[in-house]
Amino acid sequence: MCEEIIRYSETTANVLMGNHPLLDVLKTEFGKYYAVFGKKAYSGKGKQVAEANTNRTDMYLAARLVLRGYSKAKGFGGQTDAQQLLALFRLKGKKVFQESYLSKSADMTHLARQLQLPENKERAERLHFTEIMELLITAINDFETQYNDQIGANAELHSQPSATSLRKELESVLGNYLNLIKAMKSVNEDWGKFYLYVQEVAKSVKASPQNKKNKNPNQDKTE
Repeated sequence: MCEEIIRYSETTANVLMGNHPLLDVLKTEFGKYYAVFGKKAYSGKGKQVAEANTNRTDMYLAARLVLRGYSKAKGFGGQTDAQQLLALFRLKGKKVFQESYLSKSADMTHLARQLQLPENKERAERLHFTEIMELLITAINDFETQYNDQIGANAELHSQPSATSLRKELESVLGNYLNLIKAMKSVNEDWGKFYLYVQEVAKSVKASPQNKKNKNPNQDKTE
């Protein structure tokens, strides 16, 4: 209803309303309401976060598998280096696949930091493990970035005012605007037509299927 009345006010009835301040207020309040009317409760970034989590898990398993092989190779010159690096991989078994992102993020982030220490970089170089190590660190950091972006986006959405709260303010402003039109209907024929148009719009809204569906069953039917 509000959108139709604004549209009519800006076209056919423009000669009457001109740049009336009450119309400007109505347009502003409607704009606020419309902006959040269909807002999503969540950012929609869940898919990217899930993919980033899968990637870091796969890279973790791949890197650990390589180090486990090296650490068991008796007589291999890099066995000690492999064993020392493998000791940093504290997530094992089901913990690697657990659903909670945060429950394993602390261990993953700690691992990435440890792998970047000079002594561990040297061990990785001797094992020709540097490329795999860097891919793992990148995967861990990428997940943290994606996850933090998701949290931030969701928080921003939740901080926006709800459509319900904005609707109350819009209804108040619209009521004042309609009262103005009603008060002016007897001034001349154009105001009278404007008032009749508003009445027809109101009837069509009341008769809409959506409005009937939402109507309180205890509400007075003669209203």
